Amino acid sequence: MYKVRLSILSILFAAGGLVCLARLVFLQVFHCEEYRQAIADKQILEPQPLPTIRGNILDRKGTVLAKDVPDFYGYINYRLTRLLDDRFWEGQMQRQGLEEGQSPRLLRYEIQSRYAEDFNRLNRILAFAERIGNSRQELLETISRINDRIWEMGCYVYWRRIHPDGSLEEYRLQKETIEPADVIGLRLAEMQQAYPVFEIAAEHLVEAQAELSGLRDAEIRTQGKRFYPRRTAACQIIGWVGLVQEEEKALFSQDEYLRYLEGELIGKAGIERMCEPFLRGRRGEVIYDKDGHLLERKEPQYGQPVQLTLDIDLQEQIEKYLQQPDLPPEMVSVVRHRASAVVLEPATGDILAMVSSPQYDLNTLRQQAGKLLTDPNTPLRHKALEVNYPPGSTIKPLILLMGLEEKKVTPNEIISCPPHSPPPGWPSCLAQTRFSRMGHDWRWADEGGNIARNALRGSCNVYFSRLADRLDSGALQRWLFELGFGRRILLPVEMTDHLTGERIVSWGTLPQAYGSIEYGIQPRPYTSPEQIRPIPPNRQSEKRFWGIGQGNLRVTVLQAANALAAVVRGGIYKPPRLIYLDEDPFNQKQQKFLPVSPKTLSVVREGMHAAVYEDGGTAYSTFRDCPLRKELKIYGKTGSTENPDMAWFECFAEDSADRSVVIVVAVPGGLSGAGYAAPIGRQILQFCHEAGYIGIKPKPQTLDKPALKTN
Repeated sequence: MYKVRLSILSILFAAGGLVCLARLVFLQVFHCEEYRQAIADKQILEPQPLPTIRGNILDRKGTVLAKDVPDFYGYINYRLTRLLDDRFWEGQMQRQGLEEGQSPRLLRYEIQSRYAEDFNRLNRILAFAERIGNSRQELLETISRINDRIWEMGCYVYWRRIHPDGSLEEYRLQKETIEPADVIGLRLAEMQQAYPVFEIAAEHLVEAQAELSGLRDAEIRTQGKRFYPRRTAACQIIGWVGLVQEEEKALFSQDEYLRYLEGELIGKAGIERMCEPFLRGRRGEVIYDKDGHLLERKEPQYGQPVQLTLDIDLQEQIEKYLQQPDLPPEMVSVVRHRASAVVLEPATGDILAMVSSPQYDLNTLRQQAGKLLTDPNTPLRHKALEVNYPPGSTIKPLILLMGLEEKKVTPNEIISCPPHSPPPGWPSCLAQTRFSRMGHDWRWADEGGNIARNALRGSCNVYFSRLADRLDSGALQRWLFELGFGRRILLPVEMTDHLTGERIVSWGTLPQAYGSIEYGIQPRPYTSPEQIRPIPPNRQSEKRFWGIGQGNLRVTVLQAANALAAVVRGGIYKPPRLIYLDEDPFNQKQQKFLPVSPKTLSVVREGMHAAVYEDGGTAYSTFRDCPLRKELKIYGKTGSTENPDMAWFECFAEDSADRSVVIVVAVPGGLSGAGYAAPIGRQILQFCHEAGYIGIKPKPQTLDKPALKTN
């Protein structure tokens, strides 16, 4: 009996096993994917991104110039935003279908009536958003972008389900055949999510919480907002950020945690744009199951800081002075709206200040964008970087340097500036036309005549136009190129990622003009002197006007400052530096020793020193009572042009500790370098002395490394 029962039990177990096995095979073969998805949906929610924090921008002393601060946004679910999409209603009508004799307008009305509660909720949210300062147009544009993106995604998903092996090109050709009813029938995760639609200022946060807390499909989320503590200081250099646009999302698209999501910020201009690869950071993410249990957490990686060579206090001091300079009233408006200046440390190439007037507030840029774009004073352009000017007489120290090195003149050779007007085709001299009509021959009769140092001291046009005419045109252009003209001199930078250890290169550099060192229009910046088109034989007289910084010769203010820095360094050219790095391969590769003798440099220095310290020097009246004359050695050169009117001043100063600064000031619309630009240069030199960059005060120490987590 026992054996019979055992046999029956074994048979039942075997039969049960076969049934279970058959059922398992059935499920695996016919319902595998369905059940697998059901289990996945039950266990895991959609991964939620953890936002990164954008890296800070700092000045050379560690002062924060740009940082992320908490900001609040109103998020609206796509279930509401779709109500403003005509394609959604067309799809609803297609799904329901018209009955015989029914009006499409009436059908649409009936369908919309079902969503009346949702409509009312959406309008209430948008009305509140307007009430706290968001424009209706911006709200609708934002919603339109959200709807377009999700609709495009829906079209592609539907098409791929029908054509799993189809190509992207085929999809683009067949996209128009997809009916709206097919798209609205999809249940995509993106169609169930909320998206940022409007900004909530901190003072409206409590009101927003009260307004939105009881509303379904709307919520408040915190995001990072870019804040600029110094507001207007160095605004054109720092730049700004904005919401990423669809065409920009291709950047970093291959990296899941770097790619841009809707509502994220991207650098749009200035350092914010140039250093986007450094400042960006990487998102993290969290994954929860349906019960709210944390399954996985990947921490975000914050962007790394970028440290500029600027001294923001010095920068701001100069900017404020240019808005209210100590000049006659008729000069103030010209300076306030047009002036630019560069302060450079020759030893390192560091740009300590680079000012362009007028400035604007980076924190309110969006509100004043229309006004700034149409302002005739072009505040959005950095005038020291992005605008070409004829250099006027500031080119003369360099022309003298070239002439001496090319053996076209000697230091004590007299080039006559007689008491009469020059022949046709030659520039006239101020000493011939505006003053005594005696020329410089008379002026320097008891001081060696119109020799190199005196010609530079009094800025003699005759001397330098005739010297430039002696120069071979190819040699003239080559020297100009080697001194940094005719090319971009601010270079990209390379930085080590503080987490991966990889080298990252900036997205190019700041917008910059590159001037002109050829006859006619220069279409592109040169990378070598061999690319320069020579001056045509029938245009060789152009050199005469280049010798006095006019004609077709064009430079930027930064180029002028950097060329003068090469003279201060003893003939060593190096690109200027705006971003502080321990190692900068781009700049190091560009450093070059120019074939300039100490004797030549001594003659150039002597002439520029005489222009400041000796009677008859073009900057003498400006610096005659300057208290810094005794403590420092100051070397200067004024400049001016006509058609267009332009005022220049450039100088460098040295102290007993072998420290030096270069200052260049340009005032478009200014009538004379001595009247408009030189007084500004003197004041900037005083600021540099007070800041400790030259003179008796110790120089402020530069940070070795900015802190990585500065937010």
